[in-house]
Amino acid sequence: FGTDFPVLDFERTVDDIDALDLRPHARRKLMRDNVLRIYGLD
Repeated sequence: FGTDFPVLDFERTVDDIDALDLRPHARRKLMRDNVLRIYGLD
């Protein structure tokens, strides 16, 4: 059994992250750097 509910729209997700008012460095880690590190692409 699997589900992809609720499906989150990419633009809404980015808007929600922007609403957090993160510092630029923290936003970059959340949106890019952490994923690169996890997948060994850094």
